[in-house]
Amino acid sequence: MTEPIYVPVLPTRPRAWDAYGLLDSRLRRRVAPLWTIVPRTGTERTRGERAGPEPEDEAMVTERWLTPLVDRLIKVMEGAPGWVDAVHAENHVRGSAVGLWRLATRSSLRLVTGPERDHTLQRYTADLAFLSGRGLGIRLLVDEPPDERYSTELLAMVARLCLVPSRTDLILDMGVTTVCRPGAAGTPTGSVPWPGGSRSPRSSVAPTATRANAGCTSARWERGPRAPAHQRHGSRWGTSST
Repeated sequence: MTEPIYVPVLPTRPRAWDAYGLLDSRLRRRVAPLWTIVPRTGTERTRGERAGPEPEDEAMVTERWLTPLVDRLIKVMEGAPGWVDAVHAENHVRGSAVGLWRLATRSSLRLVTGPERDHTLQRYTADLAFLSGRGLGIRLLVDEPPDERYSTELLAMVARLCLVPSRTDLILDMGVTTVCRPGAAGTPTGSVPWPGGSRSPRSSVAPTATRANAGCTSARWERGPRAPAHQRHGSRWGTSST
């Protein structure tokens, strides 16, 4: 994947599709969206909350809803790179099978999972990503600085799924942030750590955050302390917000 200059977090809704489609073609080549498939009904789950079991009688309903949504997303992307997180649909294994298969085989998007998710669903997503030949995105929830336990969970997932370092992207999801005007007092600056130090496999690292506070206009993120020479891997960085 070409290093993006911007990684917007976008829901699979018409307004987001239209906004992305209106981007200048030169800019679109440098933007790699992280699309989140929204729930068919109800509101989005709290970040990090596991999905419940697949309802017995909703497989056909989910398939009829998700498949055309995926087809629309593939058409909007026109072969451009990015990621797609089916966090609100992946527990509907039977109902989402056709849609996720099309994402894996007909699009240029990389599927996404996370350390806090059900191991069976992680395996399912990783297998589809392997079949796609493009790799997998790991969405890390870093509302708080990662601790040793979280790093252990990440490394255990990487080992369990036998992920290939050159085809694994870390997506650092910082949740909702307050974004202030440049030069204003209290302008936040974030330092993104290296989860797991030199042991974490990655082909790229993309910090993401959801923008809050409509009165603020921009944000500035800085790379954390430079790692020792023996721990540096030439990772690529991107910043994003929604």
